[in-house]
Amino acid sequence: MYKTSRWKKLSVAYRRQHPLCCDCESRGTIRPADLVDHIKPAKKFPELFWDWRNLRALCQECHNRIGERVTAEK
Repeated sequence: MYKTSRWKKLSVAYRRQHPLCCDCESRGTIRPADLVDHIKPAKKFPELFWDWRNLRALCQECHNRIGERVTAEK
């Protein structure tokens, strides 16, 4: 679903409204968001894939770090 035009439009619209990385902001750093991530993973919660409330804007560094932490928790 990530390659669909619907996702691409949603991602762009979300980043327009949330241009900064939310994880960096929570730590007092200002960094532009590079991508949109699902708070609850899309693989486990496919019903939340399009839910705006399940999205967050992240920079690539935070996305990678969060992904590593989630993988380690498995």
